[in-house]
Amino acid sequence: EVAGFIPLQVLGREAASCLSCFKHWAESTFGSVTAAFDAFLPAGRTELTIREFRLTARQLQYQGETKRLVEYLDLDGAKKLTKHDVLFLEDWHVTPTGNGGGDGGRK
Repeated sequence: EVAGFIPLQVLGREAASCLSCFKHWAESTFGSVTAAFDAFLPAGRTELTIREFRLTARQLQYQGETKRLVEYLDLDGAKKLTKHDVLFLEDWHVTPTGNGGGDGGRK
């Protein structure tokens, strides 16, 4: 475990499943999680409100549970998301069961 990071398994099975679903969709649709987040952003913006994120996810055909997803991404409770909030998913290794594992973690 890296100092200052919480392994995703600690967040629980539901969180790991929700985050892995989003990671899989983002990678299969856009090539990476950060590319997906960039697709969510209007030109010139660096952050989205939770409402904007959920609406854009639906518009981009994301079928997962967006309410739970933003709860797992917005850990500081700022009610907005930046690329930093999703960046950790780039290094998170998803096991065949869909749960996070490996050296990925959430700060």
